[in-house]
Amino acid sequence: MNEGGKILSTGVSESKQTRYFFRDVLTIFVLGMMTNLLLMLYIGIHHPQYLIDGYTNANPDSIHYLLLGNNLWTKGIFSRLSIPPFLPDVLRTPVYPLVVGAITLLCKVIWPLYLLQAVLFALTGVILYVTVLRFFSRCIALWSGVLHSL
Repeated sequence: MNEGGKILSTGVSESKQTRYFFRDVLTIFVLGMMTNLLLMLYIGIHHPQYLIDGYTNANPDSIHYLLLGNNLWTKGIFSRLSIPPFLPDVLRTPVYPLVVGAITLLCKVIWPLYLLQAVLFALTGVILYVTVLRFFSRCIALWSGVLHSL
């Protein structure tokens, strides 16, 4: 016995493995958030209008998602067109435009969507770590999560 926990086949007590697990998860999550927040800081310094109005982004995908979300929430139509006739869109799936539309209608600015995406990105690194940990060593799982978060 070590620290009141059961000794596992790896030679590390169960309580110590639990501490490693939570430390690894926290490290991966924080690293993923820091990566995204640094990117948002860079965008805020060099292109602050992108954090306020998503339509100023030159990327057509961004504008399409904004139009789809806006049309879904304000007109009940799944279309990328801003004027009639609102032809249905078959290129995109509706879940992300629903989120985009909800956030832009509630917040009136786009940066909360970017913050949500940062959280989801960081959680994806954690999910990758947990999944890899089930099949491989802690070292491989940690490297997978860390590399994803960068």
